Amino acid sequence: MSRASSKLLNLGIVEIIPEDASEPGIIANIINIISSRGIGIRQVIVKDPIICDEPKARVVTDTPIPPELITEMKKVKGIKGITLL
Repeated sequence: MSRASSKLLNLGIVEIIPEDASEPGIIANIINIISSRGIGIRQVIVKDPIICDEPKARVVTDTPIPPELITEMKKVKGIKGITLL
């Protein structure tokens, strides 16, 4: 899903870049942060670290993600970067 289509459909997309993709709980913690605000998760797309040189994940949400959640997500153990698309 692209940034343009997410805006057209009024969805949110957050891209997660891990320090170490084998670290357990990264996606679970991000989803907990998002769902704690009552935002529904539509889809999670993950690039497998065994297959991909630069593993990352994208979480697609029912509504746009408030920017203040990015600060909270960056505190999750194992996060190298977060981008709001």
